[in-house]
Amino acid sequence: MEKTLLDVLKNRIDTKTGVITTLALTLKTFKSANPESKAPFSLDGNRLIIITNFASIACELITPNDDVKEFSNAQVIFKAAMASTDKIYETLSPDALVISNSKTLLLKNAQVVPFASPQQTLNYEVLAIFTDQIVGVTIGNFNRNPD
Repeated sequence: MEKTLLDVLKNRIDTKTGVITTLALTLKTFKSANPESKAPFSLDGNRLIIITNFASIACELITPNDDVKEFSNAQVIFKAAMASTDKIYETLSPDALVISNSKTLLLKNAQVVPFASPQQTLNYEVLAIFTDQIVGVTIGNFNRNPD
């Protein structure tokens, strides 16, 4: 049986996406920890931090299961665009050539601090990044050293 491009895309595993999604969900769980919960600690004040070769990005991850009622118009549009992209793959020929082997992550409330100019912070309501550009991920917050 011949595999289609959609079969290939659906069956690939992007470990960066898996790790980042797991950390984001863990952060969300422990941020909502309260005295009645059995969580041993709370991560209030912490954010997901994604590190690329050019910048650090403090953000929240938009996942397919997120309820759009909590989203801004821009976040809803980007989420719909991502879903539409997946549907486009269904219409491609089985002979289509995959050029990129990365996935796209949607981030909301992204605060980007470029390494070349760390005093310049860029804020984005929604930001799409490609996993092939990610070199690391952590949970924390930006603390700037006083000059």
